[in-house]
Amino acid sequence: MLTIVLVINLLLAILCLGVAWQVWRLKQSLGQVADTLIEVEQTAHPILYGAPQTITESYQRVEEVCDRIRQIEPQLRRARQAIRLIAWQRRRFR
Repeated sequence: MLTIVLVINLLLAILCLGVAWQVWRLKQSLGQVADTLIEVEQTAHPILYGAPQTITESYQRVEEVCDRIRQIEPQLRRARQAIRLIAWQRRRFR
């Protein structure tokens, strides 16, 4: 009976040692991943820090350009009509 208890105890100890080893390896891997993520964040932060402001300013400039295009469209339409009229007259009177 004592032998059975000792064998079971030994098997449980080996099993727990294996689990502890796996947990330790997982801890090492997670530590490396965390270090890599910190390094990536520290590298990306200066690059991306000004992005929201830049995006907002770019959006405002695009809106200004769109407004200007809307203002110019009637003039452009009239200029195209005038060019077509001149071209039509040149063809007609040749």
